[in-house]
Amino acid sequence: FRDEIGEASLDLQALLLRALETSTIQPVGGGRELPVDVRVVAATDADLAAKVAGGSFRPALLHRLQGSELWLPSLGERREDLGLLLEHLVELEAGELGLAMPPSSPDDPWIPFDVAARLVRHRWPGNVRELRNVARQLAVLRSQGDVRLERLRLTPEVTTPKTPVLARAERASRTEPARRPVEVSDEELLAALERADWRLERAAVSLGISRTSLYRRIESH
Repeated sequence: FRDEIGEASLDLQALLLRALETSTIQPVGGGRELPVDVRVVAATDADLAAKVAGGSFRPALLHRLQGSELWLPSLGERREDLGLLLEHLVELEAGELGLAMPPSSPDDPWIPFDVAARLVRHRWPGNVRELRNVARQLAVLRSQGDVRLERLRLTPEVTTPKTPVLARAERASRTEPARRPVEVSDEELLAALERADWRLERAAVSLGISRTSLYRRIESH
């Protein structure tokens, strides 16, 4: 497995291409070639076609590696996987650190609501590597019984300022909700959160309920 193949030097690319084309390698300091029978799996988040165009990646190697290609969207594009991945990684990190994890309960969940909402809204620029780092932090904080949002370190994000129209709508939603929370179905609630990129104020505006009511609906689930 060769991770970050897009960052490999041209010399290393040449060696790998030769091994793939001839099924032989020459050990460092060795005088004769040795036959090998291997399957190479390579991964990258780089645009290899652009690197070929820029002269920093060998086109012949790209063609060899494209025999079978799998594309995985970034973590920010598949947030429905976040819960399962985070649960697995927290348990993994806790085990590696030898931490005792108190059981989760409705009154004392592993991840408090405000922390969970922040993690779902996060865009995860560092992808799964960043998620594993957060999982380690959560394991430590949970073992100490003090999981607070202000103690969690996330990669800073570039945020877009709210538009005046949205800001006015949010102020109106806090004072004049148009609907009663009981009128919002579970399916409508989830759809609104997904459309709003899990930003709670925007979801409340789109549903026509107050932000406080939205919090209560989410906490009830």
